Amino acid sequence: MNERLPELYIATDVEADGPIPGPCAASVLLGTLLLSLSVSVAAKTPSLKACLANAAKGGAPLPAVVYSDAHGLWGGTTISLGADGAYRRDRVADPREPAQRVETVVDASRHRTLTSLLVELKAWKQQVRERRPIPDESRAGLTLRCGDAEARIWEWYNDLDRNQRIARVRDALQALEAPQRP
Repeated sequence: MNERLPELYIATDVEADGPIPGPCAASVLLGTLLLSLSVSVAAKTPSLKACLANAAKGGAPLPAVVYSDAHGLWGGTTISLGADGAYRRDRVADPREPAQRVETVVDASRHRTLTSLLVELKAWKQQVRERRPIPDESRAGLTLRCGDAEARIWEWYNDLDRNQRIARVRDALQALEAPQRP
C-alpha cells in the first residue's frame, strides 16, 4: 500500500558522474530555466513607458486600458478600452441587478489623447503604499497593456478625488462615451 514513489531524474550535473536525483533538482532546474527565460524576454520587451510614449506620439501599438472600482457587495464601474478602440463600460449600482452597459468604438486620435494623459501621469507607476484597509475600504485599479508590457496600479477608492491620478484616467475614459465633436 505504502509504495515508495520513484525519484525524478531530470537534471544532470555536467561536472559530476551522472544525474542529480530527487524532485528538488527538478524544481531548481525548472526555476533556473524560468528565470533565464523571463530575463531574456524582459530584455527584448520594450518598457511600458516607452511603448506608451511611442503610442502618444502617433506610433503603434495603442494601449489597452482597464479601470475598475467594482466591488462584490457594493457594485461599481469597470471601463475597458481595447488597443483596437473597442470601448465598454459596465456600471453596477446594485450587485443583484444587471450591469448598465455602454459600448462604442473610439477613434485613434481620442485614444492617443488618453495615452498622452497616461504618460503625463506616469500611470505605470504604483504610488500608493500597501497597508491594511480600514473597514469597508476598497480599491480602484488601473491596468495598462501596450505591446507585451503590462502594469497594474491601484489607489484607495475614497482617495481617488484627492489624488487626482486614477480619477483623471477614469474621467477621461468616461468622456470617450460622448460622440466626438467635428
